[in-house]
Amino acid sequence: MIVRNLLIVTAIAISQIACSDVVEEDATRTYAFKQLKDKYSDFESKSVKCYADMKATTLPDSVIEKLSAMPFETSDSLAYLSFSAIDRCSQPEYSQFMRLLLIVNTENDKNEEREITEFISKIKYLSFSLISISPQKSYDSVPDDIKEKLALIPELQQSFEPLDAAERAWPKEYGY
Repeated sequence: MIVRNLLIVTAIAISQIACSDVVEEDATRTYAFKQLKDKYSDFESKSVKCYADMKATTLPDSVIEKLSAMPFETSDSLAYLSFSAIDRCSQPEYSQFMRLLLIVNTENDKNEEREITEFISKIKYLSFSLISISPQKSYDSVPDDIKEKLALIPELQQSFEPLDAAERAWPKEYGY
């Protein structure tokens, strides 16, 4: 009888500890999910500002002249350079957001919650469906000597409107 009561007390204690761990795990996941939402909002706000700055920035004529002297194929790499500048502009918000996205996604994989899964899926779709690997592929296909010339132009390290730059540097190729 004493052994049975001891086993019952032990079983109850173990189940309470397990429940406590689940409650603590849920509280931690809830906290992380709230942080993810906050960091996503911060990143989204910063990205909107960086993108608006990019749209408002045209390269000076002196840079357009340098670009014009390069092969037309260089034009495709301008989007990559501008998007890279936007990425730099959106730091550290982007890094903080991505870190939490990975943490929450990993934690949610252990014990899936529909609300979190749907939010993460929506973020992935909104954040990554618009991103294309094509600009990087275009940039990577540019010869190294051209990349070196592009790297020496400080204005190309800041965000700028790439289509405007390409159309001004190679107007004939764009039908102007």
